[in-house]
Amino acid sequence: PGIILTKTPDIAVPTPLVYKEYDKMKEEGYSFPEENHLQAPALRLFPEIQKTLDEMKQPHPIYGIPRTVQQSGSGPTCFAIYDD
Repeated sequence: PGIILTKTPDIAVPTPLVYKEYDKMKEEGYSFPEENHLQAPALRLFPEIQKTLDEMKQPHPIYGIPRTVQQSGSGPTCFAIYDD
């Protein structure tokens, strides 16, 4: 339970491209976080997604500090989860 807010930066992020980068990073020995294995490759290809993640990490005027902020899937949509 909680409140989920989403934000999508105005960029196109082709899923096949992100998966290719994922495979490349895996071959390089990159250790992926458990939350979203596609976030790191998407950020490597499209660093502007990080700006959206950073903005969403800031305290919300109504909901406060988010419990978590992540990218959804291969991107570019990001989400923040807040406690009720």
